[in-house]
This record gives sequence, C-alpha cells and structure tokens, in this order.
Amino acid sequence: MRYNTIQVAVDDGSNVVLDISKDHFHEVSTETELAISIEHFSPYKCCPRCGGEMGNALSRRVNVDICDYCGVLEAIEDFTNNRTSLKEWYIVKSEFNI
Repeated sequence: MRYNTIQVAVDDGSNVVLDISKDHFHEVSTETELAISIEHFSPYKCCPRCGGEMGNALSRRVNVDICDYCGVLEAIEDFTNNRTSLKEWYIVKSEFNI
C-alpha cells in the first residue's frame, strides 16, 4: 500500500496549512477546524501529539488515540487550565505520512 505524504505548515497569519496533494491546499485557521482535520486522517502510526510510540489513551482535545504519557499531560493541562494548542502537536508541526 502506498501512503500519501501530507505536509503541514503555519503561514504568516498563524493559519495551519495542510498540503494534501500537489495541487490541493486546505487552510485551517481555528482549533475546531484543526481538530476536524486531525480526526480526518486518523488512525495514526505514532502519537499525533508527541510523535512517540502509540499508546492506549484517547485525547481529550480531539477524537484520536494518543500515547499514555500525552494522555496524562492532557489531564494535567485540564486540571491547571493551561491547554496546549493543537498547533503545537507533532502531527501539525512536522511532515508525516498517513
């Protein structure tokens, strides 16, 4: 099976841009739109939040599986009311294969 390469970047206006194919771009500007995009490409081979080995936790931010460590981090972030933006997730900040 051949995987398509998706490139993700943040433009000058702090919008996340997904390069889905050579001639198609989908611009994402809000956390809600970003969450929908992250869910769309699930399931992932690695933790979409940190890039580490996949675990058994379900993200509190997006309906995708994440590693156990990130699951604990999200619980702590909720407790301290200090959430990490989806724009900081590994899957958004780096080039990845689906």
